[in-house]
Amino acid sequence: MAGIATLAWMPRDRTPRDRTFSPTLADWLLSLDEDSLIALLRARPDLAVPVPADSAVLATRAGIPASVARSCEDLDSISLAVLTALVVAGADTVAVGRQRVAALLGPGVSA
Repeated sequence: MAGIATLAWMPRDRTPRDRTFSPTLADWLLSLDEDSLIALLRARPDLAVPVPADSAVLATRAGIPASVARSCEDLDSISLAVLTALVVAGADTVAVGRQRVAALLGPGVSA
């Protein structure tokens, strides 16, 4: 894929410095190893064209509503239900455990 090799600017050694660290999408992208980043860009080529200048641009591009909708198009109903439960639980700002997701999904779904 054109542009993947040019994303070598992303450092892979970022780690939380204290327990209050709450990673952003850009932080998460920075934490990806090369293979994971390549897999992401192969699965979502719209994120790589044009080549983003840095992880903040890539994160912004990935977070716009049209991009989020595009990434959900091929989800099956179970995956979409789990994603919805994560959003309801606020997983975009705090860690959410399996038990909380299972509770949101309802009876018959085990963690």
